[in-house]
Amino acid sequence: MGGITVFSLKNSRITIVVIFASVLLGILTFLTMPRFEDPNIVIREAVVFAAFPGMEPRQVEDLITRRLEEKIRTIGEVDEIRSDSKNGLSLIHVELGDDVTNLDASWRDLRNKVADVVPDLPEGTI
Repeated sequence: MGGITVFSLKNSRITIVVIFASVLLGILTFLTMPRFEDPNIVIREAVVFAAFPGMEPRQVEDLITRRLEEKIRTIGEVDEIRSDSKNGLSLIHVELGDDVTNLDASWRDLRNKVADVVPDLPEGTI
């Protein structure tokens, strides 16, 4: 009846050593565990957003989205471009390839390319 309980009561020294070893091992494990709360997440996608309130989707596509896409395509690190032109709104998703290691430089290049196109967009584009 109660194998572990009877053994623990009859062999109290072994029980104390096992409890002490378990607590000590738990403390050592806790102290040597990695302390990262959040893993590093690499974001390889950016969204370029442009708006011209009231403009028809076809005009948004022709006057804004295509011009931005053409300039963005000149960036060598870009793996995929997906765009969506809606009433008064242009959304362009830019995805970098997995082989790109210097993301900051690529995103800076993207910002610069978009800034280069801004003067060519219709006046009033946000």
